Order: sequence, then structure tokens, then C-alpha cells
Amino acid sequence: MNIAVIVPSQKKAGPVIVAADQIRLLTAHGHQCQLFYFDDKSDELEFVCPTQKISMNSHIDFSLYDIVHCHGVRPCLYATRHKPLFCKTKFIATIHNYLFQDFSYTYGKLQGYAGAMFYLFLLLRFDKIIALSQDAVKYYKRFLFFKKLAFLYNTVDLVQNELPTKEYQELIAFKGDSLLLGINGILNERKGQHLAIAALPLLPQCKLFLLGSGANEADLRKQAESLGVANRVFFAGFRKNAVDYLPYYDLFLLPSYSEGCPLALLEAAACGQKIVCSNIPVHREMFSDSPVVFFDIKHPETLAQAIEKAFAKGSIEEEMKQCFQTRFSQDIICRKLLEIYNG
Repeated sequence: MNIAVIVPSQKKAGPVIVAADQIRLLTAHGHQCQLFYFDDKSDELEFVCPTQKISMNSHIDFSLYDIVHCHGVRPCLYATRHKPLFCKTKFIATIHNYLFQDFSYTYGKLQGYAGAMFYLFLLLRFDKIIALSQDAVKYYKRFLFFKKLAFLYNTVDLVQNELPTKEYQELIAFKGDSLLLGINGILNERKGQHLAIAALPLLPQCKLFLLGSGANEADLRKQAESLGVANRVFFAGFRKNAVDYLPYYDLFLLPSYSEGCPLALLEAAACGQKIVCSNIPVHREMFSDSPVVFFDIKHPETLAQAIEKAFAKGSIEEEMKQCFQTRFSQDIICRKLLEIYNG
């Protein structure tokens, strides 16, 4: 098949990482891919296919492709504007989040609702819409034609390297004799880092390593100071090599209020990490009957108890890796994606 993939930019961010992984898998299976993007960014991914920068006024000859796959609002707007009335090419969009929840966190309730409705309107002209979990399919059944919906988990290609000496020494010096809790991700309210900081007074044996940057950093620093745990929270900032830190965490945390299909969680699972995460539906769906320990997001005080429970489990590395391979391996996800394309 000839496949055109449209993304907002080549920036190393969740939806674009997913698109890059899918292109790599499809190319490995003999399919021809072409990436189209709008913006140049400093932190760009490398793609294994030809890439072309476009604008909203650019012309793509869609008749050259069997599939046009869009990731994000702007790519969907472009496809909606330029898709011919009569077209044999199949148009597919992936929704990477729960629109109304996530847009309200980012833009506020009123603008978030309007933005979500606009996005759903754009999707009406697509032939197939991919959500990232069965729960997300149920969520979108209220707004979209059920027969157009399909679900596809994300996958990851875990390539790890040794930490540079400076970063390794920095981490080890901070950790000391403590148990190290790690969170990899943007610092914002939706990701729930404040819940982890709030749990630290109940976990005197633990320290928290926050890898990422974001709008909530100042508030999180103030919270750590007010709780008297500032010396047990390390703000590492953005690091390109986030997966290289996973082996040094004693436990990986994901206390999010909302997720699509979290790549950081998949990376931790592929690495065989102990994991504690919020009991939101997508986490439950992905890791039911696994060694993952959940806490009640509506009762954040249960987070400390969940962490202690996870530590009491002993070694679960091989069981966690097997869980990843049987549910989220690249072969499984690629086969499912091709079924959606051919369906």
C-alpha cells in the first residue's frame, strides 16, 4: 500500500512518536509511506520515509495513496478541506486522547468544549477513526458513527543506552540509600505529579524523580517546599533520553487523571518495571491481570498505600515484560493496524 501520514510537526511528542513508530513498522512490512508535516521544531524525530513540509494551502494528490492517515486537529482540518467529494482513497484519523477531558485541562472548560466539538465535526468526513482503547471507543460512540470506530493500542520500540556519566552521577547522588520513584512526562495538572509529591510525607524511605518540564513546575516546587519534602524531589527538566532512566527507578509512577494510551507506561512495562498508576479506565483495561498496582484517583491518599503494596511484591520484571509482549508488541499492533486499513 501507499500511505500518506499527516502530522502537525516532526517534534518528539506523543502523537508524532506514534506516527513515526507506525511508519517504521509499515515500511518494514513492505509498504510505502510519505510523511507530511506543517511546522519545523527544534526537537525533531527521524523518520524512515520521505518527508515534506506543507501549509494549509498546499496541494497533496490524494489519488496517489491508498490510505491517508491523520494525527491531530490541524492534519484533520487539512484533510477535511482538501478531500475530494469523490475519492477512492481511504481517510483515517487517530484520536490520541479523551477530547473533552483533555481540552478542558489545556484550554479551560468553555474553549475546551468548543475545540472538542470542532474536532469531532472534522472527523465526520473520515472513513475510519481510531481510538486508543476499547474504553475510548465507548466514549466516542456518543458522538461518532460506531461502525467508523476502531481501537488500536500504542506500542513502543524500547532502545536503551547507558546514561551519560554526568547524568548518572547526578541521579545516584540524589537517590542515595532511598527508594527512587520516577515519573516521566510533561509537568501539568492532568499528569498528577502533585499527587506523588503529596504522598511523600507518608513515604519517608522514598524520593521522587520528575523527568520533564511544563507549566506546573513552579506550583510543584512550592508544594514540595510547603510539605517539607523539597529535598526529596528532583526536577530533572526535559531529557531526550527518558527511557534510559527507567532502570534506575525502583518504581515507576503514572498518577494521571486522563490518558489516551500512555507511551511512558508502555516503556516502563517493556522495561519490566514495578508500576503504580491511577485506576482510570484505560489503565485498568490495558493492565488488568498484571503486576501493575492501581490507586483510587478519587481518593489520592491511597497512592502511598499502593506504592508500599508494589514494593512488597518482590521481583516482577519477567512477568511485566511478558505482559507487554503478549498485549502490546510491535507485531501485534502492526497486524491490527493493517486490519483497520484493509477493513
